[in-house]
Amino acid sequence: MAHTYRALVLQGGGALGAFEMGAVKALYEQPWFRPDVVTGVSIGAISAAVLTGAKAGPVAGLGLLWERLAIPEIPFLPGPLQLLFAMPRNPGMYRINPEYMWSPTGATSICTTAPLYSTLADLIDLDVLNSPKSPELVVTATNIQTGLIEEFSTRKQRLGFEHIVASGSLPPSFPMTEIDGQHYWDGGLFSNTPLHGAFKSLEKLGTDEDRREIYLVELFPREGLVPTNMSQVSNRMSQMAFESKIRNEMDHYIRWNDTIDMVNAIAADLPKDSAVRKTPLFKSFLKARKIDAVHVIRHSEPELLTGGADFTQQTIQRRIAQGYSDTMSQLAA
Repeated sequence: MAHTYRALVLQGGGALGAFEMGAVKALYEQPWFRPDVVTGVSIGAISAAVLTGAKAGPVAGLGLLWERLAIPEIPFLPGPLQLLFAMPRNPGMYRINPEYMWSPTGATSICTTAPLYSTLADLIDLDVLNSPKSPELVVTATNIQTGLIEEFSTRKQRLGFEHIVASGSLPPSFPMTEIDGQHYWDGGLFSNTPLHGAFKSLEKLGTDEDRREIYLVELFPREGLVPTNMSQVSNRMSQMAFESKIRNEMDHYIRWNDTIDMVNAIAADLPKDSAVRKTPLFKSFLKARKIDAVHVIRHSEPELLTGGADFTQQTIQRRIAQGYSDTMSQLAA
């Protein structure tokens, strides 16, 4: 009997990632959904790491993460002021960098991510995260020296908390993260949707008869209104920059499947003694496997990119509920 292999892909977006918590809860409630691969970038990498290595289990662990990241509201303080008072410090993720306070031009980040290391250590068992029995975890980060994206996978190396933090080291707010003498910033600077790792990992699983599916939680809208002021211009530009890579990756996935079909058709008519059969490229395509479906879970009420800084408790809870509701309705469609 054919088996279905699944990958879960989580985007970056700061506090907007709470929507992913709701989406994950809805997905894990489905008896058929247990991902074989989880890829993430930035806040998506943090969530992905918790899903694959949480001491309390995937959904419970992710819930604990967002409890740590949500900032309790100050009684009787108006909404706009809640966000203003919450932004300088998040006990579960970051605090102001002392160096920045006394020498802003000499520092390389506004904040330090020391609290995030503590959060990850409290929630994640690295032995579980790196276990071959756990889903493969793939996180991405941008190598500052080379300017290229790098993928870190638990099937290729043992991952530590530094790999997770590197994926979310968004400048200038957060400091660069050093790994083996190389320095990294947020993977979202290169691509905010780590589909490539999901494609590569799924292709290696199972046989030609098996099915392979990807579930992508999308935080940024593909479509939007024409801006009428400078604030809207900035926001729409950022949305398009973060979302545009999805279109490129999806086009690649479609072309890849079409190419596999074409090569298999050629192979059926090609003489057995043809020299083409001996070429490395032809051999590699004969071994290639298709991705059967990419399911995109979309935010029905997408927020402004600036909302990524809003970790206030009420907002986080609203986003989790929205993620759950949107996912359940889209799964039922």
